[in-house]
This record gives sequence, C-alpha cells and structure tokens, in this order.
Amino acid sequence: MDRRVAKSRSAIKKALCDLVNKKGFANVTATEVAQLAGINRSTFYLHYQSLDAVLYDIEDDLVKKVIEMASAPVIRFEEYIYNLASGIVPLAVPIRVVLASSYAHFQRKLETVLIPLIGSSPYTSAGGAGPEEEKLIITFLLDGSIGTVAAFFRSNLEPTEEDVRRLVRDFIAFFNSRLDRIG
Repeated sequence: MDRRVAKSRSAIKKALCDLVNKKGFANVTATEVAQLAGINRSTFYLHYQSLDAVLYDIEDDLVKKVIEMASAPVIRFEEYIYNLASGIVPLAVPIRVVLASSYAHFQRKLETVLIPLIGSSPYTSAGGAGPEEEKLIITFLLDGSIGTVAAFFRSNLEPTEEDVRRLVRDFIAFFNSRLDRIG
C-alpha cells in the first residue's frame, strides 16, 4: 500500500476512534472524521465508502493483532493468557470503539478466525469430546472470553499492570468454572 494511502487511512481510523469515544458511533459524521483526520470529505470517500467501512477496517486490524498474539507459542496456559491480556491493553481505544459500536459483528469475525486457531491449540482439548462438541465448547468459551474483555475495558479506561493481572485472574477463573461445568 502506498505510504500516503496508509497515512490517510491511519488518520481516518484514529479520528473515528477519537470521535466515537467522545460522542458514540451513531453521533459521528464522515465530515467530522475527515476534519479531525486533516483531510477533506472527498478524500475520506476515496478511502472508505462509509463510517461502517472504517469501523470494519479497525476490526480487521484488531483481528490480525489478536491472531498474531494467539499464535505465539508459550509453555503454560497462564503465560499464554497473560501475554494475550498484555498485548490487548495497548489496543484499548480501538477495542472500546469496536465493542461499543459493533460488538456482535466483531464477535462473529473473531470467532470465524479464532475457532480454528484455538481448536488446534494444546490448551483447548476437551477430553473425549467429538469435533462438533469441541467446536461448541470453544465457541462458548470464546464468547465468554470476549465478554470478559469487554467488561474489562468498560471498567478500566487506562488499564494498569495490576488491571491486566486482574483480567488474567478473572479470565482463568471464568475459563476454569466453565470447563468444570462442561466436564
């Protein structure tokens, strides 16, 4: 991608995030996004057809980053979860925007890419479950995990290291309690 195009798209996404954090997605216009991004409205429409398209591009960026983090090899489950939690904290602003604006759409997008990835992880064997049962279990755990992360970002505007450790503890407690119910 051309450097100028990448720069404009990045400015548009940042502007949308800033405005959505202040006003909510429904109250933002393409004109406001363009002004904040330092471009004119017609340039906005050269890059994106709508504000939804910008939001979906932000979702795609987040999904790519989550896949990178989820693909990293680690030894212990707790370390794996800690690395994921630590990795998402710097993404707080776009995550908040996506969760507030298109939670269900983002959740489906994450499920589509993460279920196969998680299913091949050594941490998700559901001992004795068939492939379809295992997929349902993983989907259930993934949905709960997304909910845990959403609640975390709603209650922690500027997460600290201790907040991340609490998120990891909450997630592991959620994960273990659900596995106990399934098993």
